[in-house]
Amino acid sequence: MFEVSTNLLNQVLEHFDEQLLLINDERSWSFSEFFSETHTLSKSFKINSQERIILCSENQEFVLKGILALWMLGAVAVLLNPKFPYSQKNELIQKI
Repeated sequence: MFEVSTNLLNQVLEHFDEQLLLINDERSWSFSEFFSETHTLSKSFKINSQERIILCSENQEFVLKGILALWMLGAVAVLLNPKFPYSQKNELIQKI
């Protein structure tokens, strides 16, 4: 099983705490802001380890946070392209 080590995240924050990690047209996130928001998101998920969770969003920041939040919980992030037609998404979901 793949796990994201809390120790690893703490080491990243020790070295890059206030450095910019992500920038878009509307906002930027430092490492500490991004990880804090990701941690909050992970606490809102009511899922089990190894559970497959589909992420399908055009919001790239949410997808990045969602992937990391799911990894923190030991879940499996399954990405679907939001531009796929509904029928194709539905077919893929059934296979997953």
